[in-house]
Amino acid sequence: MLFWIESDLDFSRLPDPATALREEAAALREWHASRRLLRCWRRVNGRGLHAVLEFASAEALDDAINGLPTYRALQGLNITALAPHRRFPQFSQWLAEPGLAHAPLYHVRLEIDRARLQPALTPELMERAEGNAHRHIAEGQVVGIWRHPHGNAASMAWCVRDNAELHRELATLPIGPWLRGIHAEPMVPHPELPELAGWTR
Repeated sequence: MLFWIESDLDFSRLPDPATALREEAAALREWHASRRLLRCWRRVNGRGLHAVLEFASAEALDDAINGLPTYRALQGLNITALAPHRRFPQFSQWLAEPGLAHAPLYHVRLEIDRARLQPALTPELMERAEGNAHRHIAEGQVVGIWRHPHGNAASMAWCVRDNAELHRELATLPIGPWLRGIHAEPMVPHPELPELAGWTR
């Protein structure tokens, strides 16, 4: 199972934050070596992680997180299960090593008002939406897209030059009028694990 996690850390809860962060980095390297950690970034405020993980179950993920050296500092943790996107299943596979990031990456979560969207899903709207998504993928902007299991949201990894470019591209989404919300957060390479920062443009 794939999961996207977002952690929020309060370093004042740790007796020795620097040591805990070094030990956390070592644990994350071990997860990557065993193919449980697929991508990893620091949150832009430096207090927490974004990561894409693959565990056999939610319980196995919970046990692993409980064992992190920074667990005591957790003041917030969002875990989202990722399901393959029906129209873009290629992103459910992770065949390549991540490599270094050569452009800013953003985690974008689209929250869909499906009750309003469903009656409007004409063939013409679906064609425009798919064409727009294929363009973003072909141009190397959308480098990952998954559904949330409940079907009312999607997580996307966007590779763009800056906030202005992301804003312009999100404004082109044909389903924009039927979104309840768009949440975007920049992600920066983990200082100890820059090789897991993911995708290139």
